[in-house]
Amino acid sequence: VNVHFKPAGQNEGIKFVRVDLPGKPEIKLGEACVVTDPNITRCTAISNGDVVIVTVEHLTSVLWGVGIDNLIIEIDGDELPGLDGSGLEYLKAFKNAGIQEQNAPKQYYSIQEPIGVAQNGSSLLITPSDGFKISYTLNYDHPGLQSQFYSLTLNEESFEREIAPCRTFVLEKETKELRAQGLGKGANYTNTLVVGDEGVLDNTLRFPDEFVRHKILDCIGDLFLLGFPIRGHIFATKSGHAL
Repeated sequence: VNVHFKPAGQNEGIKFVRVDLPGKPEIKLGEACVVTDPNITRCTAISNGDVVIVTVEHLTSVLWGVGIDNLIIEIDGDELPGLDGSGLEYLKAFKNAGIQEQNAPKQYYSIQEPIGVAQNGSSLLITPSDGFKISYTLNYDHPGLQSQFYSLTLNEESFEREIAPCRTFVLEKETKELRAQGLGKGANYTNTLVVGDEGVLDNTLRFPDEFVRHKILDCIGDLFLLGFPIRGHIFATKSGHAL
């Protein structure tokens, strides 16, 4: 799959274009684009009703991280490249290309009162805040993946330093099942942290708590599907894409 990023005018928002399909259908980021199909698991998908693009969360997280509000994303397939399993290569690409400030006020979703959802022991709560902060608790019942908590106030600098390099992970016992479902075809021990009973297999962590930091990366990307950055404090416990 190939992805090209092109400038967009002010207030045009983030727009994906499937250049491989007749008519080059478009999907614009916003609450209407979010896919809630239970058959699409372990990633985040967007759709315009007819066309679907999956695994967008690492890219959309980086869009928040570098402060991009208007962008045309041309893609010739139905899934974003996984690259090294984090947001780092996307971030490098944007920084190398350069980002231009536009002559329009930045728009936000500002949380006015606490809102939350919970399901099957997982929860997501957002409370009002002048900035953007995430406090995440990760808790797997697994000997190789201890409970982790991480909380930080996010800005471009903290995102680049603390969150963007953190890679996706999977439990070793899940890999056979995922392969049987036709998933993870591009995954390997380099771009995915595979966790066995004794810890990470054939890889080295970039941070001791890289797992919970990656969950924060995902959370940012999922919430940016709104098309605007959020002002609020997020408290997440075992929260995933579906929530």
